[in-house]
Amino acid sequence: KLELHLNKTIAFVDKDESLSDVFNLFSDYYGNGKKLILVFITEDGKEDQRIMGMYTVWDFLKSS
Repeated sequence: KLELHLNKTIAFVDKDESLSDVFNLFSDYYGNGKKLILVFITEDGKEDQRIMGMYTVWDFLKSS
């Protein structure tokens, strides 16, 4: 269940969020000493919505 992992750093973004903004979200977390492990994509970026996709830091490392 997702609730068991919410104490880990997981974020939710709107389905229309740009790839650049998601990358910046990862950067901001790491810049603040936090480890963002997963970003879920939902309709409006809300936790209670159906997950439409996800990003991990590996998605950005592979593309660089």
